[in-house]
Amino acid sequence: MQDDSDKTAGLSLQRVGLTYPGHGGVHALDEISFDVPEGDFVAVVGPSGCGKSSLMKLVSGLLPPTTGEVRNRGALVAGPADTVGMGFQNPSLLPWRSAIDNVLLPLEVVKRYRSELRTKAGKAKHRARAMHLLETVGLQDAAELTPAQLSGGMRQRVSLCRALIHEPSVLILDEPFGALDAFTREDLWGVLYRLWREAQFTCVLVTHDLREASLLASKVVVLSNRPANIMSIETPPMGHPRNADMLYQPEMVAFVRGLRDQIGRAMARGPAAEASA
Repeated sequence: MQDDSDKTAGLSLQRVGLTYPGHGGVHALDEISFDVPEGDFVAVVGPSGCGKSSLMKLVSGLLPPTTGEVRNRGALVAGPADTVGMGFQNPSLLPWRSAIDNVLLPLEVVKRYRSELRTKAGKAKHRARAMHLLETVGLQDAAELTPAQLSGGMRQRVSLCRALIHEPSVLILDEPFGALDAFTREDLWGVLYRLWREAQFTCVLVTHDLREASLLASKVVVLSNRPANIMSIETPPMGHPRNADMLYQPEMVAFVRGLRDQIGRAMARGPAAEASA
């Protein structure tokens, strides 16, 4: 995937495989290889249950691969790192903390920030950054509200801010908008796109929404049925910057349809057929 010679590799996966342990362990991933240039945005799509979320666990360091290796900026990923931010379908905000205090939570965990938070100047600096992120996603007036006072879309915006507060080099998102209604989801596509364009982090997005992948990503990795391997890596026909109106242009409609056809063929073949093909 790394075809931009002026970019360095943010993430590199080389012949990565994953088999879950135990009797009859599930072979989830089979020799996945691709590079993500630093600051680029890649989406991963494929049939339900093919191993997309498992792939994200390897990239984040939450699981070690059975075979192959994952590298972040050249360093072997051997466990969770404070240079990675993560967002999930469920925002999982602490109900007793305000929006801004939920955003600040990772700084209490990441070792290099803990001591700063103990000083008045450090706390003010990071609180100002948290407020800037909330302003970027349109929540400047909701900073002191608790999660119970926020809509689902607002909670997901807080979750995005929380994932970015420690300025990670890589943001990993696993179906972050899957539980939202269509209008809220499309609105948050724009929010995520603006955050990425502003902060220039490397982003890897797992999604079932092919329109979402096509609109946001520079490259779309299409996985087969389990055990997943790469069927293709596709480049959306539109350059950056983008907006949701582009999804209705004929080139993008055809691109989304092409992704759908690939995944449909994989689903029709089934896991056993994919494994033996």
